[in-house]
Amino acid sequence: MQDDLLVVCFDLETGREVHVAEQPPEYWRQRGYGGTRQLVCFYCFHGFEAPVGTCVPLLTRGRLGGKVRTHFAHPSGQAPESGHHPETVWHITTKHTLARWARSRPGVTAVRLEQWTPDQDSRADVAVRLGGYVHE
Repeated sequence: MQDDLLVVCFDLETGREVHVAEQPPEYWRQRGYGGTRQLVCFYCFHGFEAPVGTCVPLLTRGRLGGKVRTHFAHPSGQAPESGHHPETVWHITTKHTLARWARSRPGVTAVRLEQWTPDQDSRADVAVRLGGYVHE
């Protein structure tokens, strides 16, 4: 199913989750399974359907103008037996989609994922800071 494609992975070098649209496919290919192997499955690494810390270097698939959009994929035989739960994939993909959209909007001065409130009482999936507006 097209909506289940992995578009978020974890970069071991930078220690952050990255979205496939942040860079051209060749950039990711150099850092994935056939390159430095620093791009691993976000879901496996964080303990979704695999033990926490599982490092599965990913392939970059798809091509510009192709039938399948660019995405990350497990190498053959290295995905969890039942795959990753679609709701998890949709949730993380949606967080990144909202963050990319917010960064493109006028007046947005900062966008952060998984931002805790100052009192540590709750955490926003996507926190957006607006600036330059006068509130009356």
